[in-house]
Amino acid sequence: GKTQWTILQDRLINEINKDEDSIRFYFLDSDISIEHYGTKKPINLEEPLIL
Repeated sequence: GKTQWTILQDRLINEINKDEDSIRFYFLDSDISIEHYGTKKPINLEEPLIL
């Protein structure tokens, strides 16, 4: 079955309006990986930023 974390994550993702809101999950114990859901994808600051 699903873990408590997976259940919580699913509930939070289902609560946001993906056209207007966003949510990020930061996993600090795994080389700081980030999961992003919803609008406005995060900017990758590890790559050059061209405006």
